[in-house]
Amino acid sequence: MIAVDTSVWIDLFADRPTPQKRFLVSCIEQEVDEIVLIDVVLTEILRGLRETDVRRVESALADFDVLRLRTLADFRAAAGLYRAARSQGVVIRGTVDCLIAAVCIREDVPLLHSDKDFERLAELTELTTVVVS
Repeated sequence: MIAVDTSVWIDLFADRPTPQKRFLVSCIEQEVDEIVLIDVVLTEILRGLRETDVRRVESALADFDVLRLRTLADFRAAAGLYRAARSQGVVIRGTVDCLIAAVCIREDVPLLHSDKDFERLAELTELTTVVVS
């Protein structure tokens, strides 16, 4: 199972030729790994769309399972990830990134992304990321 960050979904829908997008497409086509969404990633994807694209994108994402933030423990864990990074001199730019990381850590699911903040979190916390070359 692999969770996919907003950054990679955006590359997919914008048809950007990134290594992460190619890896995602390969996983989907070959059904090698189960691809999952995270609830806040879905929100981030949908918020940036034009109204004319919402139905198409929602339809494309409808078949993927969704991992959800469940309890206040997830929010506490996200805040703890932010503090852990900050204590090492690393500032994570977005709270949502910490929420995504908290779900991935709780579920022990690696994250496919193209965002430096996740690499920093992976160096400093239990977050596992998918390395694509």
